[in-house]
Amino acid sequence: MCRDDEDYDQAVKYLHLSVLASNMLLPCYCVLSNHYHCIVLAKDRAAVCSAAASFKKRYSMYYAKKYATASPLGRSHDYAVYLDNDRYLRNAIAYVLRNAKDQPGGRIDTYPWTSFNDGPR
Repeated sequence: MCRDDEDYDQAVKYLHLSVLASNMLLPCYCVLSNHYHCIVLAKDRAAVCSAAASFKKRYSMYYAKKYATASPLGRSHDYAVYLDNDRYLRNAIAYVLRNAKDQPGGRIDTYPWTSFNDGPR
């Protein structure tokens, strides 16, 4: 999905734009080389599906233009889970952010394509 820093930056940008266009909030995300995770606050599942489709379309167009090839997202599947209690939500946030720890260097606080350091400093 992402080959270089520009790809990661574009993926994060398109993820934010797609969520915003679907009138949702994106409190937690992590973009990795071959997939991404995000937690969104949405009024219904249709909004989540719309945002996922929008992200795939936007990023696929960018990827196809840059590499003159089909995007790997064309074969991807979306998976949405309803987080219906505080414990489930807490564990999901930890899981999403922990993906950055599994990358080379293994530090959540220095991985640039995650929401861990978003917000006021």
